[in-house]
This record gives sequence, structure tokens and C-alpha cells, in this order.
Amino acid sequence: MARPTSVTVIGWVWICLGILAALGGAFHLSFPAIAHEMAAQGTPDNSPGFNIVWLAIPLGLVEFGVSGLAIVSGAYFLRLRAWARTCLEALSWAVLIFNVCLGVGSVVFFLIKVKSNGFYVGTTFAIFWCAFALVFPAAFAVPFGVMIKALRGKTVRDALVQRG
Repeated sequence: MARPTSVTVIGWVWICLGILAALGGAFHLSFPAIAHEMAAQGTPDNSPGFNIVWLAIPLGLVEFGVSGLAIVSGAYFLRLRAWARTCLEALSWAVLIFNVCLGVGSVVFFLIKVKSNGFYVGTTFAIFWCAFALVFPAAFAVPFGVMIKALRGKTVRDALVQRG
């Protein structure tokens, strides 16, 4: 039996996402050097770049770990390993939950910030901001919902069982 198309697509999507996550991890690990360069150029210590430098190293290391898991799981899912399906489902759920929380959190943060600072941003801007903050993460969440459905579906399960 040939490998199902959904297995091929999901495996390669996660391999590519793992590579992108590794690039993100490398970028985050370079933040301290960037901050050092900014300081040498006279950038004030309270600028946004300096406020997140302390988080960059742990975030970069986590990204490298997750990217490695995504790449290895994607590759072994292409070989129809059951444990890889479980890993990819867990990663898909994590991304789905992150995107939903990002959308809702962005709207809540924006509304709290506007109300607490007492500045007027205009109704049109507020509507567009809230719509964007909900639609954009939803657009990223939908493919992962479809992926979860496929990972739990009969086609993938049958392929894994047949592989033995």
C-alpha cells in the first residue's frame, strides 16, 4: 500500500515548520549580541529591544528543542511510526491553542491598554485592530485543526496499523 497523501503532506509540513522554528531559535539566540550592538550605538536601555533580551536565550533553546522534535517526528511520520503521529498531534494541539490564546489575548490586552491609558484611538482603528487580532490567528489555527482531524482520522490510523 502506498503512503496516504495526508501522511506525506503532514510529515513535510512539520519538517518545514521545524526548520523555520530552528531559524527562529537561532535568531533569538543572537539577541544578546544585537543588544550589545544597540548599546554600543547609544540606544537607551529602556527600548523594546532591551526589555526582552533576558528572555531570548531560554526562548531560543525551547525553539531548538521543539524544532528538533518537529523535524524528527515529521521524518518518522513519513515512515509511518505511531509515536510520531502522537508527537505531531501534540504539537498541532499546542500550536492551535497558542493561536487561539494569541488572538483573544491581543484583543483583551488592547482593550485594557486603551482603557487604562485613557487615550482615544478611534472606533474604526479599534474595530480593525480587534478584527485583525482575531482573524489572523484564526487563519493560522484552521490548518492545524484540519491537521489534527487528519491525524486522528481513519486513513492515518489504517496506514499505521497496516505498517504494523
